[in-house]
Parts: sequence; structure tokens; C-alpha cells
Amino acid sequence: MENNEVYNDLNRFSHKTWVEISDSELERMSIQDLNKRIRHLSKGKKQAFRKRRRILKNRKYALKCRRKGSIETMDIAKQNKVLQQEIDRVAKELKRVMNERDEFKLKCSRLSEILSAKQRSSTQRIRLEGKLKPRPKNTCLTNISEK
Repeated sequence: MENNEVYNDLNRFSHKTWVEISDSELERMSIQDLNKRIRHLSKGKKQAFRKRRRILKNRKYALKCRRKGSIETMDIAKQNKVLQQEIDRVAKELKRVMNERDEFKLKCSRLSEILSAKQRSSTQRIRLEGKLKPRPKNTCLTNISEK
């Protein structure tokens, strides 16, 4: 209640007896300058001015912090969006590459089957023509024992 009385007292004084300081001026003023201007006032009035100045400074600082926080939040949201788009792009690329790999595996297995079949058929054809003698069983063992 005492502070409210001091504020009311501040408002009751005429301009002649009262130090006229606007809120914006009070906010910008250094504490030394404020002390010089209010040195002739009573202790309670001096405290009221200093308190008002602190309130104004704190409001300004709080507003600055809120703005900074909201700007940082927006920046983080933008970065998040960009990163999510990058993840989506890379996921699509990975899916495409995996499909391509699967296609190559399938082609490779088909070509291996075709090659094996051709090798079997050409070996059989050469044997039928008599150019290639059938291999005897356990030839490795007989060759080693003969030497």
C-alpha cells in the first residue's frame, strides 16, 4: 500500500514542484542522471522513481527476450522443415537404389542360370561329338598313386 501512496503522491504534485520525467525518458536515462534530477526529492519519491525505472527496464528486457525466443523458435521450425524434406528426399533415393539393386540381383541370377545351362549344354554337346572324354571317377587318386 505504501508504494501506491507514493505513486499517488507523484501524480498529485504540480509541474513546478515536481520533476517531470516521461516513461521513455526515465527508461533511457542513466541512474546517475536520474539521481541528479531527483536529489532534492524525499526518500520515498526517489525510491518510487527508481522502482518505476526498474519496472520499465524489466518490461523492455522481457519483451526483447520474448521476441528473441520467438525468432529462435521460428528459425528452429524452418530448420526442422528443411531437415525433414532432406530426410524424405534421401528416403526416396534409398528406396529407388534398393529397387535398382533388387533388379540387378534378379538379372544376375537369371544370367547365372542361363550361363550354367549353356555350359551344361555345350559340355554335353562336346561329349556327344566325342571331343571330350568322360571323366573317370576318382581320377585324382589314381593319378597320385601312379606317380
